[in-house]
Amino acid sequence: MNALFEEHIRPHIPAGKILSKDHSDTIFFIFEYMFPIHYFASRIDWDHVPRHIYLRNLRQASCALKKLLQRNYDISLYILWSNAALPVVQSHLQFAVRHADSIYCVAPDAWLLHPGEGYVIEIFHEGEIVVGISPEM
Repeated sequence: MNALFEEHIRPHIPAGKILSKDHSDTIFFIFEYMFPIHYFASRIDWDHVPRHIYLRNLRQASCALKKLLQRNYDISLYILWSNAALPVVQSHLQFAVRHADSIYCVAPDAWLLHPGEGYVIEIFHEGEIVVGISPEM
């Protein structure tokens, strides 16, 4: 497994919240169904996601989600990494905000996904952070 993951993420995750390979694959399948992926750039094709907001930092995600969803929402989420060898992590938005620097250093790109609420937060290696609602919702 990735040494940065072992050093920066695993110590903060309770037992059972690091998903198996099969469960991780299932979450990635759901993610790819919910959001159009621009395969050349290995990121979400935001031109096909009408409801999205660009953020300056991850701390703005909560307000952006409330604006997009226009209601309270569940803050639990999955952390998916651009490095497919890393397992998906089950966590929550406060963890992601509190440990944003650790998330940034583990993989060049990451996504914070809540399939039931239909939202994703994309953390792109060029410094862009985008929150969006699935066109499937």
